[in-house]
Amino acid sequence: MSKQLITFPVSGMHCASCSLNIQRALKKTAGVIEASVSYASEQAVVGFDPSQVSQNKIMAVVKSLGYQPDKADKAVELKNLKLKLFVGGTLAGLLLLSMLITVPVWLLWLVATPIQFWAGWGFYQGAWSALKNKTSSMDTLVVLGTSTAYFYSAAVTLFKLDGHTFFETAGVIIIFILLGKFLEAKAKNQASQAIDKLLALAPSTAHLVLKNNIIKDIDAGSLKVGDLVLVKPGEKVPVDGVIIKGASAIDESLVTGESLPVEKNIGDKVIGATLNTSQSFYFKAESVGENTTLSKIIQLVRQAQGSKPTVQRLVDQISAYFVPVVLVLALAAFFISGLTGFIAVLVIACPCALGLATPTSIMVAVGKAAQMGVLVKSAPSLEIAAKVKTVVFDKTGTLTVGKPAVVGIYWHAIKNKTQALLLIGAAVGQSSHPLAQAIKAYLAKISLGRLPVVSDFKEIAGQGIKATISKNKVLVGNQKLIPAAPKSAQETTAVWAQINDRVVIRFNLFDELKPEALAAISALKQLKINSVMISGDQRPAAAKVAKALKLKKYYAKVQPEDKVKLVASLSQTQTVAMVGDGINDAPALAKAHLGIAMGAGTDVAIESAGMTLLRNNLTLVPRMIKLSRKTLTNIKQSLFWAFAYNLVLIPVAMLGKLNPILAGLAMAFSSVSVMANALRLRKVKL
Repeated sequence: MSKQLITFPVSGMHCASCSLNIQRALKKTAGVIEASVSYASEQAVVGFDPSQVSQNKIMAVVKSLGYQPDKADKAVELKNLKLKLFVGGTLAGLLLLSMLITVPVWLLWLVATPIQFWAGWGFYQGAWSALKNKTSSMDTLVVLGTSTAYFYSAAVTLFKLDGHTFFETAGVIIIFILLGKFLEAKAKNQASQAIDKLLALAPSTAHLVLKNNIIKDIDAGSLKVGDLVLVKPGEKVPVDGVIIKGASAIDESLVTGESLPVEKNIGDKVIGATLNTSQSFYFKAESVGENTTLSKIIQLVRQAQGSKPTVQRLVDQISAYFVPVVLVLALAAFFISGLTGFIAVLVIACPCALGLATPTSIMVAVGKAAQMGVLVKSAPSLEIAAKVKTVVFDKTGTLTVGKPAVVGIYWHAIKNKTQALLLIGAAVGQSSHPLAQAIKAYLAKISLGRLPVVSDFKEIAGQGIKATISKNKVLVGNQKLIPAAPKSAQETTAVWAQINDRVVIRFNLFDELKPEALAAISALKQLKINSVMISGDQRPAAAKVAKALKLKKYYAKVQPEDKVKLVASLSQTQTVAMVGDGINDAPALAKAHLGIAMGAGTDVAIESAGMTLLRNNLTLVPRMIKLSRKTLTNIKQSLFWAFAYNLVLIPVAMLGKLNPILAGLAMAFSSVSVMANALRLRKVKL
């Protein structure tokens, strides 16, 4: 049995239960091996046997449920929601004025109608979809509560019956919950841009080498396997291939996580979207289109986002049972105490407090997080953070500064050290290589004075630089350039300097730890959370960092696809958070239960994550986990009080002892208590 995997967008979902309904239907389809649908990313990942079912059939299953297997226009969706909030909010404000001044009932009816059936139309669509799929959700509760209040009030107005109208109640409920939908849609829209940023990484043009060495600039997407391509210094490699002429240093940090540029010579492979930092070279294209490393990373992000377990909101889970129970109780109340009891039960059971409990606590927590310097992308991120048991840290740029720096120098026997440093400073000043720049930055801190003039300079790819300065022959580089240089430990990068055939100094370069890294790891340990480090660097360099941070577990030489596998493996038994900053971290950030991106990282990493540390301070990670735990506790408290009102007052309403007006007041008071409880989060000490 052959297995094919496809990833496609799904639009039209109204809540988390929609994704579960689609997922169940797909899994029941003959020929479908596995299916995962994410409401958060609005993506589906389906594994199927092409000999039994076609892609068109899979799409038809989605359409039959009332959803579309294509990408919705988020800009239009947000614009429509914003318009509904503005117009509906204004009308709801007019309805609330009726509580202070006398307003004709027919006018209230007129104002409430567009809120109910225009602003609130999306809730009706969601409730209808749930009904067709024999389930219920928050939309079901909203429609039941507001529709009963609206139509009861309309009947009172139309037939001039004795009774209180609830137009203001129905209108305000819809606007409050519509606000939550707007904030959710806005967050999802930002997260969905990660793929676009990944696609933008690849250069748009390439220098194609034709016969007679004629160079022609073409669209990089039109390159074919076997094409000869020129890459100049400072340019990105357009596709994957192998060098056939020239040599250079390639910055692969965005793709592999390797903190230092990698020396490339004839026969070495180069990766598309990596940066050529040194010299021009020619390479033959080997992987193009969907087969490049960058394209595979994009696919990994798509699959990780689509296959991420959907965090079912606690309210939606309870609502699945709550709605049928309320309907039965309301019908029972009708037979016990008539229409008044029926209306009172539905009004007191109206999900206003339920709808506010989670989003209000989330909004307060998100505001506090912003003051701390943390951007929270979605409500589920806070919920998941409270349950995190293991935090996986990328090394380069996350635990470390992300660029080489001189961490030590070792002199050989030499009398005039100042003169030697002047010659070395003049030589490295001519090179744009990151290691040379690191030495230049180190020497700049020393007051050497005016540097001598370089009369001859040559940069040798993969080795170092040669220079003639005031008749002195200066070499700065590795052991390939300076064979007389003794071997050094692999945990740092060694750069030697030789003056007139005499080795004079060794510079040790290392990607230094961030000053707060150890404090962050220690704080997580106090929260009983395990910390794990993964790195694309060599094992000695990774081991040195792990030792400095007192980490018991670390992984070295980890490629992007291996990061995803590692995170997926850990996620099977515990809730995992991934902290990273590079493009190579994006798939793992998406695959983890919670992705946390560093603010100084790439846009792709930031948009693939659920949280972003704006102040780029690692100690924010344990503080956010603390805040998330307190937020989840706060949500549970609010939900308890919201349900307590229902549990106490529904029996009273069923007996006809609760006037619908008092039911409305009780419902409003429950909302106020929920909001007051949520506001306590502003004063939480972390």
